Amino acid sequence: IARMSSHRFPPKAEKSPPMQSLALPAINARMTERDEALHIHDPVRTKYVRCTPEEWVRQHWIHFLRNARNVPLGLMTVEQAFTWQGRTHRADLVVHTRTGDPLLLLECKAPSVPLTQDVFDQTSRYNQELRAPFWIASNGHMHYVCRVDLDAGRADFLDELPAYDELCAKASAA
Repeated sequence: IARMSSHRFPPKAEKSPPMQSLALPAINARMTERDEALHIHDPVRTKYVRCTPEEWVRQHWIHFLRNARNVPLGLMTVEQAFTWQGRTHRADLVVHTRTGDPLLLLECKAPSVPLTQDVFDQTSRYNQELRAPFWIASNGHMHYVCRVDLDAGRADFLDELPAYDELCAKASAA
C-alpha cells in the first residue's frame, strides 16, 4: 500500500448512495425508510439505525476497517460507554485486540463539522480513559490517524492505518 498523507487517507470513493459523498471507499449499505427518516444497517450492532451524517461517516469506517484492514466485526464496539470525570460518555467506535483490550478509538464527526483542536482534545480525553494505542478523528472528508504513547505523553500522526494484525503487533511492541 502506497503511503498517503493523513488528510487523503483512505482513498476517496468513486460513488456513494444518497447521502453526501465522502473521502472513504463507497459502501454497499442496506438502507430503509422508517418513520419518515432514512435508516442504515449497522453490521456491528446488527440492526438498523437512523442515518445521521455522523452515522454515515461511522458506517463508512466500519466497512473500511472490515474490508480493507481486516478488522473482525466481533472486535468492534459502537458507542462504547465509559465514565470520565463522573460523567458517562460514548466512544463512536472502539476496535479491540483479540484479548479484549482497546486497540483503536475512532471519533466520527458529521462531514460539516471541521476537525479542530477541540475534536483532537475530545479524542485525547476519551483515550485517557480507554487507553487505546491508536486513534482516528474523521469527518468523512479529513482523517487523522495517530499512534499514542500514553506513558510518555506522546502522539505521532501516521500517514496510513496499518491492517489489523499489524496494529496488534505494533501495540504489543510498545
